[in-house]
Amino acid sequence: MSSRVLVVGLGPISAIGIGRADFADGLAEGRQGIREVQSFNPEAYGFTQAAECLDFALEDYLDSEKTYLDRCSTFTLAACKLALEDAGLEPGSVSSERVGLILGTGYGPLDTMWAHTARVQKSGVRRASSVLFLHSFVNTPISLASIEFDIRGPVACFCSGLASSAAALQFAADLIADGHADLVLAGGVDALSETLYAALDEEGRLGQGFIPGEGAALLALQPADGALARNAVALAEIRSVGLATEPGDPAAAARAATDRALDEAGLESGDVRTFEPPREYGRPFGSACAMDVCAAICLGLPDQPTVATTGDPAGLGGAVIVGRP
Repeated sequence: MSSRVLVVGLGPISAIGIGRADFADGLAEGRQGIREVQSFNPEAYGFTQAAECLDFALEDYLDSEKTYLDRCSTFTLAACKLALEDAGLEPGSVSSERVGLILGTGYGPLDTMWAHTARVQKSGVRRASSVLFLHSFVNTPISLASIEFDIRGPVACFCSGLASSAAALQFAADLIADGHADLVLAGGVDALSETLYAALDEEGRLGQGFIPGEGAALLALQPADGALARNAVALAEIRSVGLATEPGDPAAAARAATDRALDEAGLESGDVRTFEPPREYGRPFGSACAMDVCAAICLGLPDQPTVATTGDPAGLGGAVIVGRP
């Protein structure tokens, strides 16, 4: 990286807190976001717990009214607003052509996609809903957010399981470091639904240490000179990001991703501490790695750089090294 990449704002939405201050309080207080599923009846499944964002309502964060939004899109819009506010940025304070949005997601608007295809299968293509169709794409959330916040710079979506937000952070950090953007919102999002819960249950992934979660985690990233020019409060520095693929071996994927992140940062394994995230917010799929980075920052970074890692059951790994600014 040619320019230092600073984290100047956080926009977490989780089962233990929404927004940086509330999320930090949730971590400090040891709030328990894991509970019996309430958004649908889980009695048909062998496991009945999840970390749901039960206190979330989009109207608490966005003034404009929407006719229809998938839950994944609502998380994205609110997280963008929270990250921008936490960074102390007003609309137009950074040229829209120099603002980017990079998002990772495991499943995107899965509920809407399922509703759309189920309707077509039941009643035929002539009964398809154009509204549901337009809101069913994996890139729908970033499209809506880029319009809502007038983001005209780089916009991209990554789908790499639990490593999705690590991939998004890597791309976003490179954009900042290489001078292609002056502000990038980057992280991940996923929403829990019965469709997803049923699939996880069928695969035997529920329980046994894997408790699904939902929410979003976006980081506002700026180059050091841009952040300093507006006297921004830097929360952390993204030192490096590593990605790896080790089919069928999540632990090996996480280790390989960490090795790559260490190599890029010019560090040895003994130079960093491994962050052990509290799992009160569950495993929020595409936002998992970014959520862990937010947690590491909110809990207070030590002098030693910190690495947050994740390994997906499919063998996709991500590792993000953050340090004090």
